[in-house]
Amino acid sequence: MGADDGGPIEVIGHRGAPRVAPENTLPSLTAALAAGAPSVEWDVRVSRCGTPVVIHDASVERTTDGEGRVEDLTARELADLDAGSWFSTRFTSTAVPTLAEALEVVRGAPGILYCEVKAVREPDDAGRIVQEVRKAGVLGRTVIISLVPEILDQVRALDPEIRIGWVVDENDAMEEAGAWVRSRSPALLDPRADLLLNDPERTRRLVAQGVPLVTWTVDDLSQARALVQMGVTRITTNEVSEMVAWARDDGGGLR
Repeated sequence: MGADDGGPIEVIGHRGAPRVAPENTLPSLTAALAAGAPSVEWDVRVSRCGTPVVIHDASVERTTDGEGRVEDLTARELADLDAGSWFSTRFTSTAVPTLAEALEVVRGAPGILYCEVKAVREPDDAGRIVQEVRKAGVLGRTVIISLVPEILDQVRALDPEIRIGWVVDENDAMEEAGAWVRSRSPALLDPRADLLLNDPERTRRLVAQGVPLVTWTVDDLSQARALVQMGVTRITTNEVSEMVAWARDDGGGLR
């Protein structure tokens, strides 16, 4: 995982392909791969029974027909919820997948798998997540990312070679996060796109320092072009098909 160098673009499906299927579900992950995204990203929390599951929010109301917090429900209870009807009746009865189920779907992806850990209930949860990735045989091309650096340090303590990445959504954290990444190779920095676009000088400095950069969530091609010009070539997007087509035809190629 080297520095960005203006080479081919890595298009990363954000929660799969959420424009065509409900986010963080098996149909969404499948759709991202079908659209040509070499890499995919999804969110992970841990259920009451200790099973890692793929869902973004702390509670299930926004993306399922259920109620309650993810950490208070078992994986079986989560699987029984309808996580698709809110998006379209075509996806009625789509389940909240376990991490193991998601990994089975994306293991055929040619690129990198970005597993964002939203929260853990206890230190052992980090080990459960790493265990699932290792069991799927994709540890070598998975990056465990999180907004919480303490979780990433728990993950790194399990294996010094695991790739990790700090997701940053606050401008004030950028300098600290950059230093953190440089001290924990192999690691990357994953800032919100506007934090890079609004400070081109800092972005170019991070690239020059060899800090691997991923960014989210870029759905506008003009923003994607500006980022690539600054040396940022790992782009997470909701508009998977459009971004893949642009990268192939006009963006400098697709990884």
